[in-house]
Amino acid sequence: MINSRDRDEKIVQLKEKLAKTYVWMMTFLLLVIAIYSWLFLKNNFVGYYMLFGSITISVLWLFFKDKFEIHKIVKIYLIFGPLYNILMMFLFWTNSIVSFVWLIPVPLIAYIFFSKKYIFYYSIYSVVLIVIVSIFAKNFSTYNLKLPLSIIRVGDLLLLLSNIAIITHLLIFNDKIRKLQAVAEYKEREKIDVLNSFDSKEIKQYSDLFDRIDDLMKTEQIFKDPNFNISSLCTTLNVSTSYISRAIRYKEYPNFNSYINKLRIDYVVDLLNTTDLEKVTLLYIYTEAGYKTQSTFNRVFKEIKGVTPSEFIQKMKVVEDEK
Repeated sequence: MINSRDRDEKIVQLKEKLAKTYVWMMTFLLLVIAIYSWLFLKNNFVGYYMLFGSITISVLWLFFKDKFEIHKIVKIYLIFGPLYNILMMFLFWTNSIVSFVWLIPVPLIAYIFFSKKYIFYYSIYSVVLIVIVSIFAKNFSTYNLKLPLSIIRVGDLLLLLSNIAIITHLLIFNDKIRKLQAVAEYKEREKIDVLNSFDSKEIKQYSDLFDRIDDLMKTEQIFKDPNFNISSLCTTLNVSTSYISRAIRYKEYPNFNSYINKLRIDYVVDLLNTTDLEKVTLLYIYTEAGYKTQSTFNRVFKEIKGVTPSEFIQKMKVVEDEK
């Protein structure tokens, strides 16, 4: 089980992963459209315009992903991404208005990363852009591309399938994020219920007891003992099991094991950040933290951090290489 802070971190990690995979999907799709433009539309301008978009979105992502929080990057994209599509909508307006389907995922992206009100804001923004393009297309129709019907149909199919893939991708991640958020809301209600079950004297009592437990754990690091359990803690503090369990629940941990696992994984992360990874093994890392088997360690680590230990270490190495 993971607490609220780790759950929030996992939600952010999911959103970052969603943004990353979305960028690479768009990079690939724009490149495919660029090649299609050169081979079938016989239009170099459209081809190079799509190639420019493909390169730009990937380069900007690589440049900004570690410099700004993901929500700020998404806001910038939701403003400038649709603007990039305006020219293509204008050029293809008399042939097909399917090009505006690129704007359909915009409100969904806003919903995933922000609050519900942003759906309205970005929906209005998308509609305004479509209206503007339609006005210009009607008044400057001589600049619209004239293409054979067969080429138009293939292009429309390509755009529709691409956007179905993108929307499906967004919905899958949205489902994962909403499930975590639902758990967070449930835990918050559960915490309120727990607090309501205590009177003011008990709240002070359990809060003080947890502070004693937490201070002992972080000072003595007795959680590193693989045989350490709640009975050991009861003996050390001379406090009953039920009092310790309620003190831990008061601090939003489902049970004693979830609290110990949190301490151990935090210790593992500190070890990984302060140890030369080339000189130690994963066996040393997890046994030093108090785990007897790698399978248990891997399972708990992924539950709390959202990734496997190997993936976490690989990400650390990538960050180090970029410095």
